[in-house]
Amino acid sequence: MDRRKTGLAVMVLTRCLATAMAVLGGTAVPVHGQTTLFQEPEIVVVAAEGNVARMRTLLAQNPGVNAQDSKGRTALIVAAVGGKTDIAALLLDAGARTDISDRSGNGPLGWAASQGESEIIRLLLEAGADVDIQNRQGQTPIMQAASRGQLQAVRILLEAGADVTIFDYTGLGVLGWARDGRNPRVEQILEDAGARD
Repeated sequence: MDRRKTGLAVMVLTRCLATAMAVLGGTAVPVHGQTTLFQEPEIVVVAAEGNVARMRTLLAQNPGVNAQDSKGRTALIVAAVGGKTDIAALLLDAGARTDISDRSGNGPLGWAASQGESEIIRLLLEAGADVDIQNRQGQTPIMQAASRGQLQAVRILLEAGADVTIFDYTGLGVLGWARDGRNPRVEQILEDAGARD
């Protein structure tokens, strides 16, 4: 057996195991552009973990705040999906863009709206997120919130000036999406705001 090949294989395996143990154990992993084990941008992995101290350390080393993982998710999108308000605030302060979408076509505001993450919605809007940004299906954040019956999210988006007259690419408006969400209060507030079928 070639000793050089064996040595290289052992070195690679050792590094992978060390990274896995560090990630699982919550200890600091040296900051590189990507994690060795998962080949995903470390900033996205840290956002998913919700480790604020580690995110501060990482951001201080300028890792590329808008890096996307294999699903097109940025750290900001991951924070929005997971309700990681402190992480989202740090990322926005570091210049994270609010207009990048993942492979499914959804950006941080759409995800935060569908999950009912009110504080993150407010942070994104304050950072200049487009309240009427449409995903690949033409859905706006208010449609995504309405489809899940997220009353508080709908209210926040309405206060921010969300357009209730937009239709998605199938011709369905926010009121139609609200009916899917089965929250009569959401339907009522949208009708009061001028939404029509």
